[in-house]
Amino acid sequence: MESVWAPSASTSHTFTGVPVGIHRFYVELVNNDHTPLSPPQTDGIQLFIVNFTGGIALQ
Repeated sequence: MESVWAPSASTSHTFTGVPVGIHRFYVELVNNDHTPLSPPQTDGIQLFIVNFTGGIALQ
């Protein structure tokens, strides 16, 4: 999968169609005009996506 740029003014974002495997997600806090802050404010996480076909059973 290629890198995806997803600008958002929201506190969350949902990526769809992410294939099974190891993925790295990065975030960067920027100004309203999309220019980086100084010093840059970034963070990231590595995730392993698995195929889940189950559901939640109500009890």
